[in-house]
Amino acid sequence: MVITLFVVVILLLSTAYFYLKSPVIASFAMLISSIVAAIVSFSYYELLAGMLVNAGRGGQWAHPGCFAILFVVAFIVLRVACDYLVGTNIDFGVLITRSTAVICGLLTGMIASGILVITIAMMPFSPKWPYARFEVNRPLTVSNIRSANKSFLNTDGLASGLFSWISKGSMSSKKSFAVYHADFLNQIHLNRLTPEAKKDELGTSRSVSEPGVKRPIIVASSKAINVSKTGLTRREDGRAVVEMNISGKKIVNGGAADENRIVSFTLSQVSLVCKEKNQPSNTTGSGVAVYPEKYILGEKRNTDEVSLGERITFSRSDFTGAGGRAPIKMVFDVPDSMRPILLRFKQNAVVGLPEKSTAEEAN
Repeated sequence: MVITLFVVVILLLSTAYFYLKSPVIASFAMLISSIVAAIVSFSYYELLAGMLVNAGRGGQWAHPGCFAILFVVAFIVLRVACDYLVGTNIDFGVLITRSTAVICGLLTGMIASGILVITIAMMPFSPKWPYARFEVNRPLTVSNIRSANKSFLNTDGLASGLFSWISKGSMSSKKSFAVYHADFLNQIHLNRLTPEAKKDELGTSRSVSEPGVKRPIIVASSKAINVSKTGLTRREDGRAVVEMNISGKKIVNGGAADENRIVSFTLSQVSLVCKEKNQPSNTTGSGVAVYPEKYILGEKRNTDEVSLGERITFSRSDFTGAGGRAPIKMVFDVPDSMRPILLRFKQNAVVGLPEKSTAEEAN
């Protein structure tokens, strides 16, 4: 596996450099610089990428590009600043110097390689890159999504897990990364899931994918979806039903449509973020991602669990509702102990949900 080779090379190079060139203080400075650079990258890449996407620049490459550039620039700036701040190096002896260099070199290499793996996973490549997190040739359903594969040494899990922990701790903000990007690694990999070929059709203008159809675009405008005040309901079986209204405008104009004014997405590009009912219903702390089990589109009602690789397509004639939006209802099996708070669509569209469903209000 190529990505395994990349990780090994980065670890070896960083450890060798630290071992041969870095005294104790410099080793710690490099490690802290890599951690802070990762925090900067995770914190601001969406803001910067969103500005580019809304301006019609970057497209599907905006998010991975901003993510990688922010890490590299922040790391270089911090490293140079540390050289000026540290001043004269203190000799701690050969044993401590070498031991510190090896430990800091390995940790810095793991963070850097984790950023690399995440960057590639955000790119519009095949789901096999940087590694096949899910079985490519097997239909993926909610029931088997938790059996995801991990990268070599799970360096991407280390980087994202570290920031998720920071975002919900003492350095947290009102918009926790652990909520907005709950189940982050699965989210970015599922966003690129290859659509599955289906023989049946949902209608003349809405159809599931067929062989040879390219993958849906992995980004949308941040305003591409909304949910009305009555858009969250509860079924008799306890499942949550969310009516997602998708904008038919082009991405640069605040929607989700491509250059042909067509909106297509796989079910894997939709998820619900939930929090424990005993936690505040805001976006602080941490959340849990729930993926759709069924959907309702016009007269089409699924009775069996669907594959997350199923593709839904809307043409421009479908966007006849208020504001040029097309509705589709997604069904999620939300645990009784949890409440849904956010609906996510593709890589960067997130919308808040009503605090209570209409069924709960009726009670």
